[in-house]
Amino acid sequence: MEERIAAEAGRRLFAGDIAAYDRVRPPYPDALFEFLVHHTGLAPETCTAEIGSGNGLATRRLIGLGANPLTMIEPDKRFAAVLEPLARGFPRVDIKICYESFEQFSNRTSAVFDLLTAATSYHWLTSRNRVNNLGRCLSPGGWSAIWWNCFQDLEQHDDFHEATQTILGHLAQSPSEGSSEVPFALDTEARCAELQRGNIFKAPVYEMFKWYLDLSSADMRGLYSTFSPISRLPPDEKASTLDALTRVADEQFGGVVRRNMTSIIYVSQKKPVNHQAI
Repeated sequence: MEERIAAEAGRRLFAGDIAAYDRVRPPYPDALFEFLVHHTGLAPETCTAEIGSGNGLATRRLIGLGANPLTMIEPDKRFAAVLEPLARGFPRVDIKICYESFEQFSNRTSAVFDLLTAATSYHWLTSRNRVNNLGRCLSPGGWSAIWWNCFQDLEQHDDFHEATQTILGHLAQSPSEGSSEVPFALDTEARCAELQRGNIFKAPVYEMFKWYLDLSSADMRGLYSTFSPISRLPPDEKASTLDALTRVADEQFGGVVRRNMTSIIYVSQKKPVNHQAI
């Protein structure tokens, strides 16, 4: 059985090189945020919480769309180096940063938020109680929105992925890999079923957005260095793995790698209290 990275450890694998993470992680498509606004009514003065703010990639967009007050929940305090300057950059927005796990946060929070978001972080939450925790933090009629950038399109062959399996195939798996051949985020049947457990949320709606990400060898190396199966390696093994990936990019792809991307978002509305399971 392949080793799987535990959630508790995995949440702290992304701040080892914050500058690289901030530089190379790709943004989410504009269409995804249009979907978010259309379905949740995100507008100025929407009381919002964000799970796993990381380097603030999604945070900036949420603020621009009206999230205020905004609570950022980030388990790794090393990201303070980027989150605190970000917060100071928006003096008219009431921003609070909580350096703790979402499980800890939800245990002391009840029915506060109109919108709760998780951008490429939901799979790192403890699976047995994450839906209940989402519901606990939202006011009745509030919305949860979870989304991902997936470096895969299930309908297209990915040459670079195939060419690097001998390098990456033996590494431990992130929970984002899912429990089948379908990545966690793209397993729409499983995600929708999970979000409806406990009769807390109405049936979710979701949308996929497909696009391409072109990377130079250097950008590919920087991006892959932030992926949890690689970032957790000892320094020498991490360097040799990235060296091998760079050789493939240079020698087989002419120094430019194209990844087939799928961004996906799921939006669910919390039911009124009298419609929830007791």
